[in-house]
Amino acid sequence: EEKSGGLLFNIGIHYFDLLLWIFGEPTDIHLIDDDQKRKYGYIKWGENRIDWEVSIKAPMDNQKRELIVNDKRIDLTKHFEDLHTKVYEDIIQGIGIDPKEAMKSISFVEKIKLS
Repeated sequence: EEKSGGLLFNIGIHYFDLLLWIFGEPTDIHLIDDDQKRKYGYIKWGENRIDWEVSIKAPMDNQKRELIVNDKRIDLTKHFEDLHTKVYEDIIQGIGIDPKEAMKSISFVEKIKLS
């Protein structure tokens, strides 16, 4: 946690970035469980509530990366396999996001940690 920021910053930030991009700033944030290997809570955007969980309970080759919306599962596993490599390639080519844009997600995760 001291080196990478822990689960929320190292793994969860990608999903929270997606939620922030889709829904904008939340109206309410709650971190319910703050265990070292599992964190979960909920976030509200007005009347809409998203329950979330980030964990490292499953072995690497058996981990799920998914969103469940109205009981429909959306598998994100294949989209996240080479995420870091793609981001680094974009930065080197000068087409990555700027630090101001990245700060939105970092601030969002900080709010979760402090909730």
